[in-house]
Amino acid sequence: MTYLNDICDDLTTWKFDDIPVAAIATAKRALIDYFGVTIAGSQHPDVQGTARLASGNPGLATVLGTQVGAQPDYAALHNGFAAHIFDYDDFSIINHPTAPVAPAAFAVAEARHGSGAEVLRSYLLAGEIMYRIGRTCLPFTSDQGWHTTGVFGVLGASVAAALSAGRSTPEVAAALGIAASEASGLRGNFGSPVKAYHCGMAARTGIWCAELAGAGLQPSASILEGVDGFFQLFGGLEPNTISYPSSATWSILEPGFNFKRYACCSSMGPALDALLESEAVAALNAEDITAVHVGQSPWSFKELIYHSPTRAAETKFSMEYAVAAALTFRRADLEIFNDDSFLNNDQIRPLMEKVRPRVDEELARREFTSDAPVKIDIELRDGRSIHLSRDFAKGNVRDPLTDEQVVQKYRSLAAPVIGENRAESLLNGLRELENVEDVAALFRS
Repeated sequence: MTYLNDICDDLTTWKFDDIPVAAIATAKRALIDYFGVTIAGSQHPDVQGTARLASGNPGLATVLGTQVGAQPDYAALHNGFAAHIFDYDDFSIINHPTAPVAPAAFAVAEARHGSGAEVLRSYLLAGEIMYRIGRTCLPFTSDQGWHTTGVFGVLGASVAAALSAGRSTPEVAAALGIAASEASGLRGNFGSPVKAYHCGMAARTGIWCAELAGAGLQPSASILEGVDGFFQLFGGLEPNTISYPSSATWSILEPGFNFKRYACCSSMGPALDALLESEAVAALNAEDITAVHVGQSPWSFKELIYHSPTRAAETKFSMEYAVAAALTFRRADLEIFNDDSFLNNDQIRPLMEKVRPRVDEELARREFTSDAPVKIDIELRDGRSIHLSRDFAKGNVRDPLTDEQVVQKYRSLAAPVIGENRAESLLNGLRELENVEDVAALFRS
């Protein structure tokens, strides 16, 4: 047997009732968060092109935030893109796990009038397969400049689409093997809408892979672990050295998913928390500050590529802007990273010039993590210094958002777009998703 067959034979045999209750509960939290960020993201100007494409390909899958039904692949393209456009969606140690996978699972299931339990099973099993493959490859994938959400996301989306379509285990394996040749996404597109498109790209392509598998297309059986296979090219691993280790653990629980409070790269979350929660910082004026030294891990430093952003989309990947905005506006909400007027504020540029990010030697010695630990030293004109540090942001699995905080985030994002009544109806359906007989009904109320 090969890794491809082993992982699918192991995990796709799990029935819904075999999945831990805690994993299902966390999945529903993630999907509530997903629908909130996606419905809000559907209104973003950069996403309107995919909405028009979807409307030109009518079908039964809902294009979120619109009144349009589209073919599943076009709905998944739009919804995945919209889910990530604000960079406000959940994340894990390997990637943004929900934005590329949930759109594929829902689009295919809705077109088939599948149940909520089937969607939850597809989403969870696809995410688990994606995690186990992706974790084997990291940090090499990221170090090479790949956007791991695009690279690993298409793997998860292919499995989700195949399971939601009721494909057999060999067909799920074929879809996953085909998806291995579709894996892509370049970190050089961070700060542009193409970064968010990677999620829609993965979701759409995953559906195609599942359809091709159903039509009989077969990949190489050793495409993951073999010569010039996925693990060699995306993980830097020697061919034919990786075998599948079955496990009863669930990655959605351990190491878990993290939920965001800020609509920007997760590598800035701990810094924003440290600055916004400090009473000493709250008492400062911009003119009091002579320099702000920000020590980061090498992985966080690599992601934050805009040191002098020129548009709002770039501010999501700029530690200089994040620090200056927190010090200037004392907040870091959705507007701060999506409205050019904040970037063009007269106080921001002079303060950004005082922010000096660097790789911290101690943080560089730590193991690869998605936590984005940070050390901040603020030098003041009177000779004093303020020292702050934070190992992870609020919303991390070790300091999670409450259920009510997740719901509040959802309501704040969804209700302005679809109205309070529809937002509450959808929320209630998601809370009881395992009992929904036809997921299409979620979007028709």
